[in-house]
Amino acid sequence: MNTLPKIPVNFLVIFYIMCFEAVVSNSRTSTLWTLNKDRTRVIPGEPDQIGCSARPGDSLFALVASTQRYGGAWVRRSPHCQARHNQSPPEHELDCGKPANATFYDSLAGVMDRGKHPPLVEPEAIGEFVKKYKLNMGKTVDLELVESKLRQAKKEKPRAVATWHQLGNFWRTKGDPRRAIECFRKALSVAPHHPEVLLSLAKVLFRLQYLDDAIFLTRRSLEVVPPEKGAWQQYFTLGEIFKAYGHYQEAEVHFRHTLDLQPGYEPALKLLKELEEMPLSPWQSYTYFIIGSLVVVVLLFLNNLERPAPNGCSRAQRPQKSLWSGRRHKKPAPT
Repeated sequence: MNTLPKIPVNFLVIFYIMCFEAVVSNSRTSTLWTLNKDRTRVIPGEPDQIGCSARPGDSLFALVASTQRYGGAWVRRSPHCQARHNQSPPEHELDCGKPANATFYDSLAGVMDRGKHPPLVEPEAIGEFVKKYKLNMGKTVDLELVESKLRQAKKEKPRAVATWHQLGNFWRTKGDPRRAIECFRKALSVAPHHPEVLLSLAKVLFRLQYLDDAIFLTRRSLEVVPPEKGAWQQYFTLGEIFKAYGHYQEAEVHFRHTLDLQPGYEPALKLLKELEEMPLSPWQSYTYFIIGSLVVVVLLFLNNLERPAPNGCSRAQRPQKSLWSGRRHKKPAPT
């Protein structure tokens, strides 16, 4: 029977010591390698950079890279590095503060994607300040004057729905839809059925091409707007959305509703004229052709009914043969 070769005791002791040192050692005694700023060379890094070299989107790698053995436990180092990855844009004095926890409208796709929206300037939003602060539209509106008035409003009424609404419109003019949506969310968390805030949020999502969300919010605003204020802005916005959708007949109906409530409104007149001058699409031509063909068929059928028969009566007046006319009746037997 073969016996196992004997291993020298010295070798076992040295191997045991090396394994023990490898287990208890931590990353502070090892060399950290990282990429340079241009991501073209591997260079030695600092211990405080553990976790900072990970990509911002690779959270799993950042978690593994920022964890090390310290004494008898695993700990995370350099938490400020991960904070830099998740750092939000710097705060502005006209921000609406801490974002709202939740609103009734957070399930809308455009609201959920508020952190992904590209910059989008809405010059028409300046009309909200012209109406509120009675500015002159004939000249260029001074945004510095608007900012000063908003600072004063935020100082006097920092938690008012109207203040958050105006701050949201301000960020629309500055081209920051994320901040605008956050301000509108803040207002809707307090007043979820505010018609003006709902309409402003609908306009933002409409410009970002979230048409279904914009229709939902505009219709909701139309439902809750007070009768004395009039709903011509809601009808006009719905007309714009349906026109963008290609539903020209519905858009025309809403533009006419707008003119009924606000006669002479120039944008509605312009868009309505565009719809009237727009050539018919092939589908509309086919629809009109089918309707015309059905009308002709019905008229021909009715004309055929009124045509006189050979006996002088019309087909509609022709006497109908009774079902019992051809049946023979037996005479009763004589008693």
